[in-house]
Amino acid sequence: MQKSYMDHELYEKVFNGTQDSLFIVEVVGPFEFRFLRTNLAHQTKTGISQEQIQNQTPLSLLGKELGDQVAINYQKCVDAGKSVTYEETLDLPGGTRIWTTTLTPIIRKGITAFIVGSATDITERVENEQKRIASEKLLLKIINNIPMRIFWKDKDLKYLGCNSHFAKDSGWGSPEALIGKTDYEMSWKSLAEDYRKDDLDVMIQEEEKINYIEKVINADGERRFVRTSKIPLYDQNAEVFGMLGAFEDITDTLNLEEALKESEQRYEELASISKAVVFELDRNGMYTYVSPSVEPILGYKPAELIGKSYFYDITSPENRQSLMDYGRKVLEEGGQVSDYEHQLQRKDRVNVWVTTNGFCLLDENGRTKSFRGMDIDISHIKTAEEKIRYLSFHDQLTGLYNRHFFEAEIQRLDTYRNWPLTVMMVDANGLKLINDAFGHQAGDELLIKMAEALKESIRSDDIISRIGGDEYVLLLPGTCEEEAGKMVERIQQNTDRKKIKNLPLSFSYGYYTKWNEKLTVEDTLKLAETKMYNQKNEGRKSLRKEMIQKILEELFRTLPEEKCHGEKVAALCFEIGKVLGFEKRKLEKLRLAGYYHDIGKIAIDPTILQSGCLLTMDQREEIQRHAEAGYVILSSSSDYLDISEDILQHHEQYDGNGYPAGLSGEQINLNAQIISIANYYDSMSRNRPHRDALRREAVLEQIQQQKGKRFNPRLVDAFMKVISS
Repeated sequence: MQKSYMDHELYEKVFNGTQDSLFIVEVVGPFEFRFLRTNLAHQTKTGISQEQIQNQTPLSLLGKELGDQVAINYQKCVDAGKSVTYEETLDLPGGTRIWTTTLTPIIRKGITAFIVGSATDITERVENEQKRIASEKLLLKIINNIPMRIFWKDKDLKYLGCNSHFAKDSGWGSPEALIGKTDYEMSWKSLAEDYRKDDLDVMIQEEEKINYIEKVINADGERRFVRTSKIPLYDQNAEVFGMLGAFEDITDTLNLEEALKESEQRYEELASISKAVVFELDRNGMYTYVSPSVEPILGYKPAELIGKSYFYDITSPENRQSLMDYGRKVLEEGGQVSDYEHQLQRKDRVNVWVTTNGFCLLDENGRTKSFRGMDIDISHIKTAEEKIRYLSFHDQLTGLYNRHFFEAEIQRLDTYRNWPLTVMMVDANGLKLINDAFGHQAGDELLIKMAEALKESIRSDDIISRIGGDEYVLLLPGTCEEEAGKMVERIQQNTDRKKIKNLPLSFSYGYYTKWNEKLTVEDTLKLAETKMYNQKNEGRKSLRKEMIQKILEELFRTLPEEKCHGEKVAALCFEIGKVLGFEKRKLEKLRLAGYYHDIGKIAIDPTILQSGCLLTMDQREEIQRHAEAGYVILSSSSDYLDISEDILQHHEQYDGNGYPAGLSGEQINLNAQIISIANYYDSMSRNRPHRDALRREAVLEQIQQQKGKRFNPRLVDAFMKVISS
C-alpha cells in the first residue's frame, strides 16, 4: 500500500513538475478521441482547466475546424502505431501559440487505447526566427537602395552576392543570377583580368583598399568612372574567405576633358555592339565611311565596303532596281529618308531587313555632296511580325488554320474552277468525357491527334481548319461526294491507329458538295454541319456507353486490384439487396453501381493511389474527388445516369461526416449506403500500399462500432446476415 502511494506521488510530481505540456487522450474510434487529463503546464499555457477539458472531444472543445485538425493528427498517431511529431498553431483561451507536439500511442491487445501527448511551446523561437529573417530583409533592402554598387566574392573570385544596382550593371539583372559567376561572364569582361588581380591582392595581403578610382563598363556598354573601396572578409576562425567591394559612379564629377576624350571611344563601342550601321555615301551612292558594326549585320568588314555602291553591291537582284530608283531620287533632290524599310544582302547572300534614316549634306550651291544615314537591323521585328501573322491564321494547339483563315479561304475557293467544292465537318467524339476522366491535358492530346489524322488524310490542295473546341472543317476543291467518301475512309484508317489513354479515337462527320452558283457556300457549310450533328446524335448514346466501359477497363488495367475490389463490392451489394428484399431489376442496378463505384479513380494520379506513405491533406482531398469524378463520367450517359447519384454519394456517412456533400440519414440514397458498407468491408480486408489487411473479425467489429454513426443500423444488420451466411 505504501509503495503504491509512493508510486502515485512520484507520478504526480513527474507529470505536473515538467515544463512541457502533457495530456492523455482516450482513443474512442477512428477520428474519435476524448481528453482524459492534462498537467499543470498544459492548463497554464492553454488557459484550459482540467475540469474544462476532461471527457471533451476535439470537436466539442475546439470547434469543427480546429477540432478536425487535431483529430486528424491524433489519427495519424493511431495509424502509425508509433510516436509522431508535428508542428501546429492553435488559437486557445491562453492565446495563439505555436507548438511542437509529440504523440505516443499506448497499445493494449494490439489496439491503440490511449495517446500520451507532449507539447513544447516554440512560439518565442519561431518569432525570433521571423525577426531574424525580417532583419536580414531590412538589411538587404538598405543595401539595395543605397546609391552604391556592392558585391562580395569567395577566394576563387566567384561572386557570392551583390545588391540590385550591381546586378543591373553586370548584365545579369538579379543578384541571384550572378551568384557563382566570374568577371569573365559580366558586361565588363574586357576588364576582368584587372579586377581579379586587384581583388586577389586584397585577400592575399589582407589589406583594405579605400577610395581609389577605376573604370567599369555597365550592361549598356557604357564606360564609367567609379570610386571603389575593397576589404577582406574573415570567417569565425579569423581566416580570409573572400572580399567585399563597394563603389559609386563619379563619372559626372570628373573633368570635362577626360569625358570628351572618352566620348569618341564610347561612340565606337556602342556602334559596334548595337544593331545599327552608321554610314556615309558620296553623291553617287558610294560608301565613304561605314561603322564597325556593319560586320555582324552584313558580314563585311568596313574596309571591304569603301568605294562600293550602296544601291547595287549590297542588294539582291530582285530588290536592286527599286532601291536604286528611290536612292537616286533622294540624292538628286537633296532630301531626307525617314523609316524607309527595305532589304540589303549580306556577304553570304542572305537578305537582311533594315530601316534607314538619314539626310543629305549640301554644298554651297545647294547640291548634294554626301548622305549620312543609319541602317537599323529589323530582321527580328520582321520575324516577329511573320509569327504574329502566322498566329492570326493558325490554331495554336494543333497548328491548323483557324476560323479567321477559314472564313476568308472558303470565299476565295468559291469559284467555278474549284467546283465541285465539298465542305466536310468533323467532330472529335468524347472530348468532354476525356477532359472529365483524364484532365484537360488528355483532352488537348485528343484534339492534336485528331488534327494529325486529318492532316495525314488530305491532299496537297485541301484545307483543314479547327473552327471550334472539337470541330474541324475541311475544304476539298474539285471533290465530289464519292471522293469525299474515300476521304472519310482514309480518316477512319488514320484515327484507328491512334489512341488517347488507351481509348480509341473516334469522330463524327458530315459533308455536302456545291456544284454551281445556285447553292451558296454558307448554305453548303450549314448542310454539312447538320449532317455531322445528325450522325453525332445518332451514335451519342452507344458511343458514350462504350467510352465509359473503356474508361473502366483502363482503370482496371492501370490498377488491377480495383477490378477484384469492384467485383467483390458488387457481389456484396447484391447479397445485401437480396436480404432487404429487392426485386431483380433493383438488384441488378445495385450490382452495377457496386461494380462501377470507383470509376472516378481514373481521374486521380495513380502514384497517390498506390502510395505507401501517409497521405498529405492535399492528397486526401485529391482522392476524395473520385466520387464527384465518377458522377460526372457516368451521368454523361443515359445508360448509367440512374446509378450516377449512388456513385456520388457512396462515401457519405449516416451521421453526416462523409463527403462530398456531408449528407446524413435518409438524405443518402439507399444504394449508396449499401455500397458504403460493402466498400468499407472489402477495402479494410485487403492489403493496401500503406497498411496490411485487417482480420475479418476486426473489420466486422469496426463495422459494428460504426453502427448508427458511419453506417445505417438497418443495413449493418442486413450485412451481418450476409456475412454470417
